Formats: sequence, structure tokens, C-alpha cells
Amino acid sequence: MCNATATNLLLDSGWYYQACPRCSKKVAGDSDDLWCTKCETKVVMPVARFLVRFEVEDHNTDTAIFVALDSEVQKLVRQTAAELIVGSEENAKELVQTGFSQLLNQAMDYQVTINSFNMKQKSPTSFTVTRMYLRDLNTVKIEGKSPIDECPPNKKARVDQSDANEDRPTEE
Repeated sequence: MCNATATNLLLDSGWYYQACPRCSKKVAGDSDDLWCTKCETKVVMPVARFLVRFEVEDHNTDTAIFVALDSEVQKLVRQTAAELIVGSEENAKELVQTGFSQLLNQAMDYQVTINSFNMKQKSPTSFTVTRMYLRDLNTVKIEGKSPIDECPPNKKARVDQSDANEDRPTEE
């Protein structure tokens, strides 16, 4: 667990990826010939899954790149990546920006994982967020809804949604 402040949303390299519907791993190939290297099968109908990168700063002003995957981003925007893309990809990107921009410049506790994928990245190293916890219950509201579980005063609130998908997609 670490405490840091999100300072910048990094959407230049995209905010979602096309995934295998069975294992959630990013598919390889072009649009006519998609392949899942984990399942070793051709993928006819890939699923759009969130992958949002953002920069964080700790109290010592050290910075790192954090990556929030599908289930954590769904809790902020209240829709799947596929549901957002159905309308317009540009409008979908704006909704993702809106959801995350409300978290910018706020101290939060992050639970992150460090695995082989994170370590083989070229500098800067990125870390995968498995949970995000807010300190202020009334901080985040998306379209009039708060994604934060109710909790007693003086306790941390976890950004969560009871029916959210809890599986952890792989981003390799």
C-alpha cells in the first residue's frame, strides 16, 4: 500500500485495449487476424477492456506511472469500455478523462502489484493498481453518483462497486 497523489492522466497511448474474451489478455495481430497467445486461439470477437495510465507523486516528490485496469476504471466511470465505445470513441475518452480528473491532485492510498511485466518495462517503470482508496468520502462524483462505499467517519473509503467485475486482466 502506498499513499500518492495522481498528478497527470496519460491517455496519449490510449485508454483501452482489445482483449481475449476468455482470459482478458491483450490480443495480437491486425483486425482481420486476431490471436490470443495465452489461449493459443484465434479471437473473432475481442472485448474492449480499460487500461488507463496516470502519473503519481508521493510526499517526497518522487514520481511513478500507475496503470489502472478494467475493474478499477469501471468503478469510476460506471460502464465497461465496450459500453463507452458504442456511442463515440471520442466521447468515451472524455468520460474516462472526467472520471479520473476528479481524482487528480488528491492524496489517495493505492494498492499496487509488482510483477515481471512491470519490471521489464523501459523507464519509467509502471505499477499495476489493484485497489484505490480515498481519504475523503465526498470527493468523487461522476454524473451525480458517488462510486465510494459508505463507511463510518474517520475510516478510509474504498472506491468500489459491489457488482463490479473483480477479475484481474493481464495487460501483456
